[in-house]
Amino acid sequence: MEEIPHVGVSYQVDLPKEIPSEFIKNIAAPGLKTLSEPRPIGIYASLEWAMPTLLVVYILKPYFNAFLTEAGSDHYRILKNALSQLLRHLFGKRPETRPKKRSRIFSIQTYTQDQRSLKFIFPEGLCHQDYDTSLDTLLQLLQSHHSNGKTDQLSKLIDSTADKRGPIYVEYFLDEKTWVLIDMAKEISKMARAPEK
Repeated sequence: MEEIPHVGVSYQVDLPKEIPSEFIKNIAAPGLKTLSEPRPIGIYASLEWAMPTLLVVYILKPYFNAFLTEAGSDHYRILKNALSQLLRHLFGKRPETRPKKRSRIFSIQTYTQDQRSLKFIFPEGLCHQDYDTSLDTLLQLLQSHHSNGKTDQLSKLIDSTADKRGPIYVEYFLDEKTWVLIDMAKEISKMARAPEK
């Protein structure tokens, strides 16, 4: 039986291999299992922000069991620094000013305690300090979720969704410096009302 990796990277074949390779190298630790897989460029019939981004980092359940929930684990810092470095490579030293757009370049996917798919969607055009803050907040949410059961902030956010079985999408709001649930019904309704171009 094939072992499930702790952290994985999926990236489009047109992205230079050095970028995901460096991320995998930067998170290396004893016992950490990683996977890096290229994927073909595809056309997806889906909501724009639900589609795979150019590069997706997967943080899977074995990671939380083995690394993130350990008291005083150093790998929290290693993962955060590697993600921060990855964003610098993807967005450049001075990211373009497009704060209203949801990134098609980078996302993080993981799973909740009850195995629902959870996608973190980043805005584009933030300064790197704001990206670092978003990563800190994201990892704290996940650490608390996989440590505290059903009383953590992420569990409360998940419980507020109408769909109790499908994937969950959250995006980072810079003004509040927090992750907010995307209301799928509202988004689909907004798309339906949008004029055709």
